[in-house]
Amino acid sequence: MDVVIRGSGEVVDANGNRRSFKEGDYIFIPEGEYHQHVNTRGEPLWLLWCYSPQGYLPKD
Repeated sequence: MDVVIRGSGEVVDANGNRRSFKEGDYIFIPEGEYHQHVNTRGEPLWLLWCYSPQGYLPKD
């Protein structure tokens, strides 16, 4: 789950579908689901990511 602390944008799924989000929203991303956060404004985008159970970041 992601919580939008500041800013707004869109989350894009594997099929190119886009959903808008704004400050105060939360976004649930199922395990293993491809997604990308896109900042659509000229201000910083702050997200709080919560993983449960333990998640792993992709390797470079």
